Amino acid sequence: MPMKQIIVSILLLVLFISCDGIEEGVVDPNDETFVVEDISAPVELIYSDVDSTLITSISFSSVQSVTKVWFELSSEDGFIETRSGDMIAEDDNNLSYYGASSFSIHDPTGMYVIEYYVNTSVQTRKKLASHSFYYDNTRDVQFENLTAPLEFIYSSDNPFLHTAIRLSNTYNLQNVWIKIESSDSPFVIADSVQLLRTSDGSPYYFTTYYDSLTMSPSYPDGNYVIDYFIKTTKNNKQTIATHNFTYVGDGINTPPEISNPLFYYKDEGPILRDTLANNAEFILSIEVADKNGLNDIDSVYTDLFNYQDPNNTIITRIILFDDGNVDHGDDYAGDGIYSRKGYFPIDSEGDRKFNFLAKDRIGAPSNIISHNFVVVK
Repeated sequence: MPMKQIIVSILLLVLFISCDGIEEGVVDPNDETFVVEDISAPVELIYSDVDSTLITSISFSSVQSVTKVWFELSSEDGFIETRSGDMIAEDDNNLSYYGASSFSIHDPTGMYVIEYYVNTSVQTRKKLASHSFYYDNTRDVQFENLTAPLEFIYSSDNPFLHTAIRLSNTYNLQNVWIKIESSDSPFVIADSVQLLRTSDGSPYYFTTYYDSLTMSPSYPDGNYVIDYFIKTTKNNKQTIATHNFTYVGDGINTPPEISNPLFYYKDEGPILRDTLANNAEFILSIEVADKNGLNDIDSVYTDLFNYQDPNNTIITRIILFDDGNVDHGDDYAGDGIYSRKGYFPIDSEGDRKFNFLAKDRIGAPSNIISHNFVVVK
């Protein structure tokens, strides 16, 4: 081969290698004047139902090789699917480009990043710069779903109550905790129990909080509620969800116990009277306790007798209440003190007896407390 042809072949080979060897993200040595001069983009974007558009621009030194400019938008941790947007030249000199992207109320609050790219005549997808900003969709933490039993039956083999709650838009979330209490009585199983956090892929998009609580067979059977609370950097404590369930203990039933009977005029302090004038308003009360919980109480009452009657015939049965209703003569609901307000009509004088009794939900009776008294004119 002639020497001239050999030299030409070598020059062509060198030229081919230099054009094909530029990799993504590597600065083209032929673009030494390709310098980013300015970026315009917000540091914070707040959602508005009028307009929530991100507008950004980039400018750089004069270069003839630019064929395309665009940006890619994603959450800072890469969890949100990347959005792309072409950037349009603002003038004929192709020195400045601008682009836009709309945000919605459903885009999660948090940090986002804009990455700017360019294609040139000698290189594709060259990264120019990046910019971070904070987006606030103005919504509070959003409840997604929860898991908890509808019925919990205690077992020594598995005494754990498992619960979890899934939340979204959690960028500003600080704490999540629960309270478990009876719906039937003032009994609290757990209060201010902090839940553990497990990320579902993003620190501020979906996040699950969970815990397992050890239950006890001594907890009263009945209806309970789990309240889920949160605290964010924007708000104080708030309830974000509730869940109701039924608790069944070890199945051992204990009958109720009654004590401290009281029988007194409405306008005097609580005492146990042994005389009462007819046509005068009185209040009866009795304290009730149950190891299975007050929610296990089915009924509390007193039977009225003429205690000199050899047949022990019930004159009337008076139902007592623990509902806080002043018309019933009860001061506080759920405190275990059952009361009833009433009076004896004229011409009902004589020797009388009250028999106090309580029964639980399976009909087991309490002890009986009797009290003799006299109704006078």
